[in-house]
Amino acid sequence: MNLFRKIKEVSFKIHAQKIEKLYEKYEHRFGPIAMLVGVTLDFIAFRRIDLFFENMVLLGYLSIGAAGITIINLYEGGKISGKVLDRIRLWLPLLIQFSFGGLFSAFVVFYIKSASFVTSWPFFVVLIILLIGNEFFRKRYIRLVFHMSIYFLALFSFMMFYLPIVFKSIGMGIFILSGIVSLVIISLFIYVLHKIIPKRIQKARNGLVGSIAIIYVIVNFFYIANIIPPIPLALKEGGVFHGIIRSGDHYKVLAEYEKFYERLMPVKSIHMVSGEPVYVFSAVFAPTDLREKIQHHWQYKDKENNKWVTVDKISYSILGGRDGGYRGYSFKSQVFPGDWRVDVETSEGKVIGRVRFNIDSVKVTPEVREMIF
Repeated sequence: MNLFRKIKEVSFKIHAQKIEKLYEKYEHRFGPIAMLVGVTLDFIAFRRIDLFFENMVLLGYLSIGAAGITIINLYEGGKISGKVLDRIRLWLPLLIQFSFGGLFSAFVVFYIKSASFVTSWPFFVVLIILLIGNEFFRKRYIRLVFHMSIYFLALFSFMMFYLPIVFKSIGMGIFILSGIVSLVIISLFIYVLHKIIPKRIQKARNGLVGSIAIIYVIVNFFYIANIIPPIPLALKEGGVFHGIIRSGDHYKVLAEYEKFYERLMPVKSIHMVSGEPVYVFSAVFAPTDLREKIQHHWQYKDKENNKWVTVDKISYSILGGRDGGYRGYSFKSQVFPGDWRVDVETSEGKVIGRVRFNIDSVKVTPEVREMIF
């Protein structure tokens, strides 16, 4: 019996070593492939930011990350040991890598679907860097300061769109609360670890406090500078038209005929007879029962001074819950040829999306077609 057990243990050890060597040999290939597959699946599976399933998945990732961090630090601090842990020690960082990869993949997907790239691209780039960099951070996840810092950033990013869903409100107050809740949770996490492995936490205390403080300040700066978009709000539809009429539950718009390549252009052209009004339509998604004031911020390009000049701000209220977004429109009669844009903003001026267009003067109104939203 003892001989059989020894043979079984040796066989298991040999197979484990083979698997470990195989992974190390092809690690540089597995990482990028897994990342692309994960992002694709998230893009398909994650439909709405306020749905129960999506939020449970993200909370699951946070829980897995916390468990992985705890196990690694207990092992490195000498509080837990054993043959099984000795064998899987090198694989433990993968647990953290998996959770962070899932979180940042989901964040990238939500920001692709929700953010206005023209104003929020720096924050979007940070998320992309973290997502790609996560594939190369495996060895660094053994370091306490590093993995706790990344965990705090993931936690803060989650709270920024989760609390508006819970409280059905957005704005500076909710953002501040998101930061406070994140700081409280990470502090409690560190406190619990300190009780179990005091020497390891004490040694890293200055690094932990410094890195978390820096991340907190940077995220707050991004918010104040309007770099972080007002997620969970999202511009689902937006466009410039010759006319808009509400008919029951639908909006009928009069749009110019466009060639195929013109539909792909980020800046549209609209041909107007002098004195005719220009209409801008927008459909803004918001979580169920979230109420917010939306404003259309009309601006034209002053080419002599190379700056955008505000013409008007037209507000209306929205109520969240509709998949296609809460629809509304504004129009201006006193317009002139040139470059124009209408920023769809929150009441605090946070840009949800942007409609850019050129107004060209014509003597006869072009042929239009009716579209329904």
